Order: sequence, then C-alpha cells, then structure tokens
Amino acid sequence: ARPRARAQPRALADEAPTGLGQCATPYPLVADESVAREPARAADARAFVVLRTLPGGDSLYHATALAMRYAERGEVHSMFWPVLPQLTISLRESVVELLGDRSRVLHLGGGVTIAAADLVEMAAERRLGSAASEADYLKSVYELGEYSGGAELVALVNELRRPARVYEPRPAPDGSVGLACVAAVGVPTFGSASAMHLIALDSLDWRCDNDAEGLVRVPRGTIAKDCGVHFHALLPTQGRGATTAVDEADADAMGDSGADRMRARVASSPEALEAISEAARDPRFARAIADVARDPSRAADYARDPEVARMLAAVLGKLRAND
Repeated sequence: ARPRARAQPRALADEAPTGLGQCATPYPLVADESVAREPARAADARAFVVLRTLPGGDSLYHATALAMRYAERGEVHSMFWPVLPQLTISLRESVVELLGDRSRVLHLGGGVTIAAADLVEMAAERRLGSAASEADYLKSVYELGEYSGGAELVALVNELRRPARVYEPRPAPDGSVGLACVAAVGVPTFGSASAMHLIALDSLDWRCDNDAEGLVRVPRGTIAKDCGVHFHALLPTQGRGATTAVDEADADAMGDSGADRMRARVASSPEALEAISEAARDPRFARAIADVARDPSRAADYARDPEVARMLAAVLGKLRAND
C-alpha cells in the first residue's frame, strides 16, 4: 500500500499509553559543538522529543534501531516493537564483523577517517584495560547486555551508511533544558541519507525515567554507581525530518487486540517492567525472544531451559499479581 504522509510523528503504534514512549516535552537545539559543523539551514531539525529506551548495556542498539526506523520510514516504534530483540542481535553482529575486518577504513566526521584496527585497539584498552586483546574486545561487543559506546556507534554508522547526530543536555536561553549536538558521525560522508538522532546521558548527571518528567538533572553525589552513558532515540518535531509516513499494512498488522492488552498490562505494572529489564540482561533470554519471534514453535525448546523458563515465569507472575 502507498504510504500516507502525516505532519507530525504519529502515536506509537506498538505502545501502551503508560509505557515507555515519547516524552511530552520538546527540547530545542541550542548549540552545535560537533567537529563536523555544517552551515545552518532553515529546514534543519530544531527541536526533538525523547523516545526512551530501557536501562542496560543494549541502549545504544535499541536507540539506533528506533532512530534508524524513523529516519528510513518515518515510523515511530518503542521498546515493545516485536522485531527489536532481533535487530539488537543483528546490529551487534554487524559491528563485530565490521570491526573484525582490520583492512576497513571508517569515517568519523568532518572528513576524518580511522583504521578499524586502530579503533579496536583504542576501544579495547579503554573498555577492558591495556592487557585486553582484540578478541576479548570483540567478544564483549557480541554479548547482549554489554555496554557499547562511541566506537561501536562509529561502526554502526559506517555499516548502515547513515549519519548519526549525538546530543547532550545544555541550558536553554530561558533557563530550561535544551540540546547541543556534540558529535556528527558520518557527516558529510553519508550526508545524503536522513540522520539518526540520539541523546547520550551521563548516568551521574541526568536521568529520563518517565514520559511526563522527561530529562531531569541529577544532583552530583546522589547516585553512587556510575552506569556509564545511556542512549535514547530523538524524534525531530520541528524542521527537516518532522514529517512521517505510515505504511498502511504495518498499521493494520499492529492492531492486534490481544497484543495490545498484553502491552497495556505490562506497561501498567512497574514490577513487570522491572522483571523484563532484569531478564533482558541475560543473553539467553534476549535470544529466546528473537528466536520465538521468528519461529513460534521454538517456544517449546526454550521452555525446557530452566533459567529461561524462570525468567518468563517471573514476568508472568508480576503480571498476575497486578491483575
């Protein structure tokens, strides 16, 4: 079916009203601190809303998948998107394959390039210490739940051949929160493709825990554990990229009332969301979701795994307790 255009991002097609979704507050672009600065154009994106992801080491891949889908097709999805687990696995595998090719030359931004071998060496030392080998680093990248950051984002941009703009919170002129573009990866090399927009939040300074509050500054010293940088997707609400196209077939397929009821139950139960978040840190659980999504008959195989069955039971138990 022919896509139909809409003037603003539509409501989340696979999102319960109280679940992880779009923050209500639009945040203006107040500065461009990236190396690959481009001349400002009147049509450029000037404000964004945050599309939240779950805590954990997979946030870069979740945010990239959501931002990529929006950049490609103008579709807005959420953490309940059925194909997200498989996309997370596929993106990690692509990063490992690309970074494992020592002959590759990768585009950073502003016309600067780096050899894949050099990027891996720097990332391995920074992430795992000076004694870490290339194999150790690539193994950690492959593991679901393991944190990924700048090096892996460079690999994703070069693999997808789509630029990514990364933002951080900054004070706006009126004293509210704005956004500054701190990195433009793949610009201008892949500039002909619509950019993916991501926000990177230092866990010691910022949080974005629910749709109503949006970005909240965390006073220094109130969080004892540094959980690294957490990535969320950003959706343009003004300027270039703010128009969306919705595929009729996709919209129809997402109307399953049974799935909607289950998502509503999960989203209305903080305990269930917490159980899912905990379970998603286990690679077997994430892979089980992806495999069953491709082939429902695999559910019986995973039910024989006591640990996976335990995690599934924990989620279902939280849901029953909430009924």
